[in-house]
Amino acid sequence: MELGRTYNKAFDELEHDLRRDIYRCHLLPGEKISSELQLARKYRISRGTVRKALDSLAAEGLIVRVRGGGTFVAERQPPMRLRSFSPVTRNRQILFLSFSTAFSSDTLHLKDTFGPIFDGLGRILNARRYNLLIGHVDTSWTPPACLLNGDATGIVFHGHVRRDFRERYMSGLPCIGLQHVDPEFDCSWVCIDNYRRSFLAVRHLYELGHRKIALCLRGLEPDSLEEERLWGFRRAMRHFGLPCPEEYCIITPSARIDGEIRPDPGMPDLSAYLKIFTRADRPTALIVEHDLPKFAASLNKLGLRVPGDVSIVSGDNEPPPPGHEHPSFICDRFSDVCAEGGRLVIDLIENGDKTERKTVLLTPVLYPGNSVRPVPPERT
Repeated sequence: MELGRTYNKAFDELEHDLRRDIYRCHLLPGEKISSELQLARKYRISRGTVRKALDSLAAEGLIVRVRGGGTFVAERQPPMRLRSFSPVTRNRQILFLSFSTAFSSDTLHLKDTFGPIFDGLGRILNARRYNLLIGHVDTSWTPPACLLNGDATGIVFHGHVRRDFRERYMSGLPCIGLQHVDPEFDCSWVCIDNYRRSFLAVRHLYELGHRKIALCLRGLEPDSLEEERLWGFRRAMRHFGLPCPEEYCIITPSARIDGEIRPDPGMPDLSAYLKIFTRADRPTALIVEHDLPKFAASLNKLGLRVPGDVSIVSGDNEPPPPGHEHPSFICDRFSDVCAEGGRLVIDLIENGDKTERKTVLLTPVLYPGNSVRPVPPERT
């Protein structure tokens, strides 16, 4: 069973760069992009690898490939692209504002982050005839131009917001926060239920005979999602009467670079943090937030197979494609989180103070798959 994929840094860079330039309108609809040969030379990869990257973008509807004529940015404007301003549209624009306290600009423009955000917000905003603006605030805390210019009617934001920034640039605008609840910010929030996330994973493994279950998190900052998930894991283990020693809670480093948590530059080796699985009384299962391939590869370096020796439940933002084999994972329903945020901010805009403050918890979904197997009775 193949759980991972071969990591190709240049392929990922090419696909990421083109997607980013299209979403940011650096490449405009109908504009011809560089030839396969030019891209192959620039990224030092084969033309076949270039074609695979272009095929992926074409499948998303971002580009159109004309046989014998080249490759062009699709004329149909994706829902996430900025629209032109007018006196009418300026009053119907929602700003999605991400903060580097949660993730970097590079992470924002990854496919697995872009898709859920824009699909979720897009389907609500389009139906209610609102436009979508995109902004990112890095560690300099410089607001995007659309916020300074008064182009936003409301804000859906993701990440912790510094108080002075909130009071100076967001005060007076309808705001809805996603995932990172801050009780100091008087607004409504939409989050995935992190206790249920942990509960579903532990229960799935428990029902398959696992009794020694470990959790691995990347970093553990105060008031973070990781802190919530660690609390949820311990509570779920207690619910099922399972032991939860400290050594079962594995925390790997998550160093910020210039104040930001950025995507891993390659396939990191985590084997040094997983040596508990080489012991005779090792855990039989591992729960991780996401990135199952890097854990499978790291366990493989220790001579362990997934799921033969260690079962893994991971996480993802979106459901699996229909009809495709997939690992066992918890779906965080990020597009639904964003959609609910869009719905709430429009209700605030249209109903004003009549809309009560609330915190909406969405229930995650477990998708059983091929990275978990029942544990033999002698290993429980």
